[in-house]
Amino acid sequence: MDGIVVKTQSSPSTYPVALAHDGKSIWHSDATSLLVYLIDKKINVLKSFSKIGLSTAVIEFDGKDIYQEDATEDNVKQTDLSGKAKKTFSTPGTGPFALCFDGKYFWLNDTGTNLIYQIDRSGNIVKSFAAPGTGIYGIGFDGKNLFMISWSTVLIYEVDRSGKTLKTWTAPSATPFSFAFDGRFFWSCNYGAGLIYQLA
Repeated sequence: MDGIVVKTQSSPSTYPVALAHDGKSIWHSDATSLLVYLIDKKINVLKSFSKIGLSTAVIEFDGKDIYQEDATEDNVKQTDLSGKAKKTFSTPGTGPFALCFDGKYFWLNDTGTNLIYQIDRSGNIVKSFAAPGTGIYGIGFDGKNLFMISWSTVLIYEVDRSGKTLKTWTAPSATPFSFAFDGRFFWSCNYGAGLIYQLA
């Protein structure tokens, strides 16, 4: 990654907060419409359904289901692709706000403890390490390392799975949310400006 903005597009709504790639399309949620959208890479809406939790600001896809992280209830709600609830598990810490899946485990940032947790599908902690900066509002995984975007420092961090920071870049906006990898490009939101960025 070079941190270069390849394309900037308008999101389906004003306050985009989450992006997750499913191998073909992008799952996206918004803070005001209270909807989860399935969009293509040109940001055309393919379908949508209501979020389960009103405080859901993070979503992730594990190859089969959607996971909606609720920062108020400190849990993650697993749903099918139509938004039907399947199960819920509690998150560690007191302020979950970033989630990604690496093919086996979830990686979660907690703003209360400022720790990055590696957890299993039931929320059990595998390990944890200090976040590279405060206000981590997005985590992505490229198959090898973790990429974290910070609202507070306005930086993107490349971090290995032991917690070592390898590289940093300036975030594409002053109010960055979410970070997702599609196999080639990274995607991030600009909260309040209604924009979605594609980065390389």
